[in-house]
Amino acid sequence: MNKEEFRQHFIQALTELGIDDYCDRNIIVEPCFEPDKTYNGFDDMMRLCVFPKTRKMPFDQIVDLLTSKEGYFPCWIDIGTKGNGVYLRLSLRMRKVSKKDSDGIFPFRIVVDYKDIELPGRLPYIIKHAFYVTQIKGTMFVSEDIYNRIPGTYCIFPETDTDESIQKISRTLESFQGNCKWCLYKSPFSRKNLYVISVEEFRIFEQTSYDYNSTDSVRELYGEPAYKSICEKAIADLEKLCDWFYQEVNR
Repeated sequence: MNKEEFRQHFIQALTELGIDDYCDRNIIVEPCFEPDKTYNGFDDMMRLCVFPKTRKMPFDQIVDLLTSKEGYFPCWIDIGTKGNGVYLRLSLRMRKVSKKDSDGIFPFRIVVDYKDIELPGRLPYIIKHAFYVTQIKGTMFVSEDIYNRIPGTYCIFPETDTDESIQKISRTLESFQGNCKWCLYKSPFSRKNLYVISVEEFRIFEQTSYDYNSTDSVRELYGEPAYKSICEKAIADLEKLCDWFYQEVNR
């Protein structure tokens, strides 16, 4: 990714937010440390020389500063609106961007109030914006058919710098008091760094299936009445779980 490509990603993100007069605006830029990450010399350069504190800046100046070290960009930039203003929250950790990173809107992540996200996708949305994950399933359940599957999602973490994130997610889920016991666990079927967020009953199902090479479905393991009850209780938890999770990970 070069300077012009970065500029186009920036414009694309602003367009997604409905902002077309960006050249005439001063944008609020807030530097922040990405949770649970280590930093190096390039990050210190970003912190001390580029964005030591929150400030208002015009579009072109932001592009110039964020592309001053050719080929290096913040790991992520949250972009959103507050009132009539546009804001950026950008990581002080920098990385060299490769060709494959140019797909989609990278490193910009469009942010809205998590409560505006439909309930099936709310927890994955919070996780995606609080932790660095390379992939996450977008919905916890199918709203048109709540018995389609036990609510849950999966996320794939990068191979390094994951332990603290995993521990924090696990602690937060396990400390929630609801109808169900929620957990984060590494899928026994995964050959990658794939973790599952769901209720304890689903973790037991996956581990049992793996240990005994079972082909029974989760419905067959628990029986239809119990299976439906698990789905109903898990969905009933989700709104409060999302509020709890958001508050805990953004302290």
